[in-house]
Amino acid sequence: MRIDSGADASTVQSLVAHTINTFLAGYQPGQDMEFNDLKNTIQNISFGFSFSVTKLTLKAVSVVDGKEQNASLAAPANIEVRTVELAVMKPIANDTVQVTVKAVPIP
Repeated sequence: MRIDSGADASTVQSLVAHTINTFLAGYQPGQDMEFNDLKNTIQNISFGFSFSVTKLTLKAVSVVDGKEQNASLAAPANIEVRTVELAVMKPIANDTVQVTVKAVPIP
């Protein structure tokens, strides 16, 4: 994620991690995780300064057969949850969110 200078990176990390964890906690057993919905949820956070999501990756592993699913900005895909499986979302820590501060050009 890239934000304008003057923003507090640790606050951004905390808010983004909280938003992702809240988003994932709202999913029900057997419900597919919509990648673009998560991306849009992050991009709709109001910080009071501009920012852009430059990298977002998700990984899901089935405990039944070890099947792995991945999604990213470069290759967006929904994470499919089989109806026989209970999706267990592991919360992410604040330090999982990487923040890069860029200077705002002076006109």
